[in-house]
Amino acid sequence: MQSNFLKISLRKITRNKIYSLISVIGLALGISSCLFISMYVTDELSYDSYHEKADRIVRLTNVLDFNGASNTALTNLPSGPTILDEFPEVENFVRFRGTGRAGAELSYQDKVLNISNTWFTDSTVFEVFSYEILNGDGENALKAPKSIVLTKSTADQFFGEEDPIGAEMKINNTLLTVTAVIADPPDNSEISINALISLNSFPPQFHQTHNQDWFRIGFYTFLLFKDTPDIADFEEKMIAFEEKYVQPWAEANQIEAGLKYFITPLKEVHFDSGKEYDLPKGNLNYIYIFSLLAVFILLIACINYINISLAQSSKRAKEVGVRKTLGANKMELVNSFLAESLMLTLIATLIALVFVELWLGTFNNVTGKALTTAAIFSGSNLLILLGIVLLVGILASSYPALVLSSFNPTQVLKGTLPKMSGVGSVRKMLIFLQFLFSIFMITGTLLINEQMEFMRSMNLGFDRENVMSIQIPADTSVSRQAPPWVEELRNDNRVESVSLTSMPTGNVGQLMFRVEKDSLLVEQTLSFLFVDEHFIEVLGLDLLKGRNFDKSISTDRQQAFIINQYAANAFGWDEEALGKRLQWGLMPNNQAANDGVVVGVVNDFHFQSLHNPLEPMVLCFNPNGSNTMSIRFAKGDYTDLMGELESRWNEIAPKHPFNFSFLDEALDQRYVQERAMNQIFNYFSFIAILIASLGLFALVSFSIQSRIKEIGVRKVLGASLGQLAWVLLKDFFLLLVFAFILTIPVNFYLNNRWLESFAYDAPLNILNYANALFISLVLALLTVSYHIFRVSKSDPVEALRYE
Repeated sequence: MQSNFLKISLRKITRNKIYSLISVIGLALGISSCLFISMYVTDELSYDSYHEKADRIVRLTNVLDFNGASNTALTNLPSGPTILDEFPEVENFVRFRGTGRAGAELSYQDKVLNISNTWFTDSTVFEVFSYEILNGDGENALKAPKSIVLTKSTADQFFGEEDPIGAEMKINNTLLTVTAVIADPPDNSEISINALISLNSFPPQFHQTHNQDWFRIGFYTFLLFKDTPDIADFEEKMIAFEEKYVQPWAEANQIEAGLKYFITPLKEVHFDSGKEYDLPKGNLNYIYIFSLLAVFILLIACINYINISLAQSSKRAKEVGVRKTLGANKMELVNSFLAESLMLTLIATLIALVFVELWLGTFNNVTGKALTTAAIFSGSNLLILLGIVLLVGILASSYPALVLSSFNPTQVLKGTLPKMSGVGSVRKMLIFLQFLFSIFMITGTLLINEQMEFMRSMNLGFDRENVMSIQIPADTSVSRQAPPWVEELRNDNRVESVSLTSMPTGNVGQLMFRVEKDSLLVEQTLSFLFVDEHFIEVLGLDLLKGRNFDKSISTDRQQAFIINQYAANAFGWDEEALGKRLQWGLMPNNQAANDGVVVGVVNDFHFQSLHNPLEPMVLCFNPNGSNTMSIRFAKGDYTDLMGELESRWNEIAPKHPFNFSFLDEALDQRYVQERAMNQIFNYFSFIAILIASLGLFALVSFSIQSRIKEIGVRKVLGASLGQLAWVLLKDFFLLLVFAFILTIPVNFYLNNRWLESFAYDAPLNILNYANALFISLVLALLTVSYHIFRVSKSDPVEALRYE
């Protein structure tokens, strides 16, 4: 019996090639979209779950309050070991300190490479985290100062087949000994690692300075508990911890400030966003949005299949009548339609897997993932795939099977179909849902595009174009030649200005300052940049008041500050900012290593992403420059100059890679997640609209099929093409408009929720909603234009002979 069902199902599929193809393609697109989203969501939710002790590991963070709270992912150096000594429930700790956004320049013999994700860390790292040791002694690998552990891929870059254990490498000019090689951590790791260096490699004065200052942050700290911790209970205990250790130190140093500790389970850290100085994060809202997209697309595909099945009802009616006359009961008919649906779903699933294989590279490029098709057949993704096949197969066939199996055999064998003219309530609901989901996605896409364009075009307060930054290595032979090279460039008419300062492309530093307020010096944590006298010119800032830094004034380094206009207003100085006092490098009794006054005020500029509001900014003078050279090119084609710069670099630093970046590209990296979401939303919106269009095509076909006689009568009576089109389409267009009206508040709410992560958002543009309706109407009209054309060419006499 089952084989008979399969034979009949296969025969029906091949007999109705066009409708079967539309059904299969629609289902394949829906299933492949679900698989993409499933792999993405599963990967996001699996971050750091591969660590054996993941359930007992937490990340320590804190909120510093210096006349304004700062919620930071970084902690101070003494917190980890002090907590270990204070709380018996804590088993271990590990701290990480990065080498900066530019990475670390590592060298072995004549090979020099810039290695990103290089961390200074404690020797306990392998006791807390489950990194696989491939070579060397993991237990003692980082106990000795100036020891380094490489990942397999990093070791291969430097050593190839050579055994690296015991080899000496350099970071800048410091010798390091390779003590172990570990397997490359999975991509779903919160902390990406290419190399680990012993935290003991820092000189004793570094540890002394950091251990004596509870407000000097700079380390990611993780705690390992003996058992799964009670988060709320431990955070309550940390209040007393702060009172015992931090407050006495603050009072001794005459600092009025607070420090609150918080912990986050390791498996939740990937979505623990909103903290300053944090690593790139996932966004839990995107998980919800993409999961909702998967459901929408799958439902649209199922509705599409149901509509196509109903569109063929007249062709299947006589089949049902004959089979019922020959003794088939309702359940056997239902099983037959179910078998046909499952076969179609299986075929669609196989095609979906082909789609996944074809488009996975593009999907990985957009999302920044490294997913493989093998991931579909492992763990939860395989269960999701099987669930999709069964759900789609049963859901898509249940309603058509029940409708078709209920036909009266006497009626259909006499040539009389059941009354199914027009668009019934169920079919109206189905097409309404398709319109609802499609318009929701069109509107959402337009709103997201609007915000992305707003961020791209928003005035940041500086000129982001034609600025290039080159990383200068710490090699003294190179750094000595940088100043003469800078002077050469300043004399080149293709160059407007050069600064030995890095541009503000990400998180800037923060220091505790004392700020003059009402004749008192008040401590406050402020953002700052160390700059030289050419920084303002290279970045394209406007000096609103006062003067720029002057290298010829010897006191400027320690006694001159430039602030932004926002700082002047926030401090209550307004138009009288010049001459106001600032300090950093604080010491007791209002003393400080740097004690001076404001000599200039620049316009407000966005030194962080637009997720963050404007803040007070202090520019501190550093005439010796930094390890970055920033160049503003004159407008025009600077291709030749780029080639000359690289040639000159190869003369100055032949052993070092030419690492450079453009300011506009670096700024765009602030919004990688948003751009990825935008592109994903665009792709899946297109798929949803395509599937919905196929469903509309089928439903109009059904409508025309059931109203052939009416159409013939109207044509005989002189109805125009436009009138016939309106008769056929008015129900659909009314449903579309109604669906559009319902999506407006949903899109408005969800868009506002998404915009909450930005400090600046695009103004409400009603045209986005109007455009969504217009696009939907045009797509619907284009979809059914084929049927309208056929109606216009049909012979009304043949229609009147129908039935």
